[in-house]
Amino acid sequence: MSSSFFTNPRSNPELRSLYQIALLPSVQTPLEDYFFKVMTIVSECFPIHYSALVLRDAHKGSLHVEGVYGLGKDGHPQGCKAERGIIPQVLESQQPMVIRDLAREPLYEDVIKGSKKTDKIQAPLLCFPLAAGGEAIGTINISPLYGPRTELVEDYQFLSILSAMLFP
Repeated sequence: MSSSFFTNPRSNPELRSLYQIALLPSVQTPLEDYFFKVMTIVSECFPIHYSALVLRDAHKGSLHVEGVYGLGKDGHPQGCKAERGIIPQVLESQQPMVIRDLAREPLYEDVIKGSKKTDKIQAPLLCFPLAAGGEAIGTINISPLYGPRTELVEDYQFLSILSAMLFP
């Protein structure tokens, strides 16, 4: 996190957004709506161009997109098989990873090849696991919060806290 992380919460975007997210009522709210509210709060503090909530259907061996921020759901791929790519690796290891090549990620192949082409979805994408009861149920895929760069330590720290808050 930035060196100012533990200073004044009103001037600190990380603390301000986490505090606002903690105040959101999550009970009785559809998951897609809750995800959109969370990303709206985060986008007030960081330049988020795109984020997706991807859930795993373990019985079917597939992934499906539950929520999208920054792009209409109609213009976004809706799902894919969970056989290869970074997303299944994140689900298996329950560790965050970076999607650096969208063409090698089944969920995003159509974005690169043209049938659902968009400027909003660009590599790198940070892919964070969401776990419930010790089992990975999905991921949040999101553009880097602190802008394009090779080191993503601050992003990892903040998003690890965020994913723990969303699915404790």
